[in-house]
Amino acid sequence: MSLRDTKVRILVLGVGGAGCNALDRVAMDGLPPTSPGEQPETGIPQLVAINTDLQALSNSLCGEKFQLGLKTTFGLGAGGDPIVGRKAAMEDRDRLAEMLRGADLVFVAAGLGGGTGGGAGPFIAQLAREAGALTLGFVTLPFEFEGERRCEQATAALGEFKRATDAVVCVPNDKLFEMAGERATVLDVFRTADDLLAEGVRALWRMLTKPGLINRDFNDLRRALEKRHDEIVFAFGTGEGDDKAMAAATAVTSNPLLGGGAILAEAETVLVSLRGGLELTMTEVKRVVSQVSQQCVQKPHVLVAASVDENFAGKLSVLLIASRARSATVEAALASPLPSDREMAASMKDKVAGGDAAMLTTAGKPGQRPEQAAEKAVGKRPGGDANRLRQQRLALEINVKGRFDKVEPTIYEGEDLDLPTFLRRGIKIG
Repeated sequence: MSLRDTKVRILVLGVGGAGCNALDRVAMDGLPPTSPGEQPETGIPQLVAINTDLQALSNSLCGEKFQLGLKTTFGLGAGGDPIVGRKAAMEDRDRLAEMLRGADLVFVAAGLGGGTGGGAGPFIAQLAREAGALTLGFVTLPFEFEGERRCEQATAALGEFKRATDAVVCVPNDKLFEMAGERATVLDVFRTADDLLAEGVRALWRMLTKPGLINRDFNDLRRALEKRHDEIVFAFGTGEGDDKAMAAATAVTSNPLLGGGAILAEAETVLVSLRGGLELTMTEVKRVVSQVSQQCVQKPHVLVAASVDENFAGKLSVLLIASRARSATVEAALASPLPSDREMAASMKDKVAGGDAAMLTTAGKPGQRPEQAAEKAVGKRPGGDANRLRQQRLALEINVKGRFDKVEPTIYEGEDLDLPTFLRRGIKIG
């Protein structure tokens, strides 16, 4: 099957705050989003921003937005809790499945360590796989200074992404900082990750849809990546001038994301996609591929694609996708399905001491007031007494404000207006 001849649906999903930010970069870089309900043109990726945070979602540049888990989070976000994020995705399972139906290639972009990206992202990726799509995850890991708990949540979410997808591109934020340089601003560091996703999507889109010297179709990509790899790495390099081929090859093989050549040395599959002007020659293609192959110790399966662009005169860009096969140990560890809500909650409670454990419970059933959910959750804990119950209930009651929990409350005539009306007045929603 070739995207040049057949209508194939490509979905690029940004899940959570970091995922939606990355998707905005894709939209700005020349892959126009489709409007809600509009059928995308052949091969044009359909961009969908997915978030539990309604305010953040409204600021997305994507034309298509998906509000996730309104009954679970009330539009205030997952509060950094992956259990809540996954429950929000489960709430909208049918709507998500409908969106994913008929998709052939799905990118799921998310930042791990928080609630929506780490909790909902793997669940959505699993639905994409179940729908028959080749599913690639693109995830970032938190900075080390963000704390042990956030890093542990990110590690757990990464394992779930590996189970749910065909392959995962994993980029640690600390590595992005290294690439951007010590004087880089916060925006520069995160823009590096966004640009990486945008360039990866754009390069694969060009490879699969644009005619060139050497064509690769969707089946080539599927055979290379489907259900076979633990993590994959995107790397890019560009060159200009008379020796642009050698410059591009050197730039891509020395990319920090390749781990000093260690990843190429262990790679089982390597895809090299070149983009040049009308003057691109087969000799230049051969030069780039040969330099890449020299660093591959395991004699991997090498796929080559080369396209021409009249607007790219005098320049050459190279996309390199390297993937390592899963070891038998990793394969066995990933063979189990994604954990249930109860299993996730139990796992997180084991890691979090004292009263924090109660903060990781779900928001309760629709119509159940937060303090009732808190009372029920804490009441099940061994040795819980009345004073302890009251403390946990108050903590959870404040927590329903989500990202506004550290803001001074707005008090009017004795009522806290930051709380939804139905909570202030004790109205049950059934």
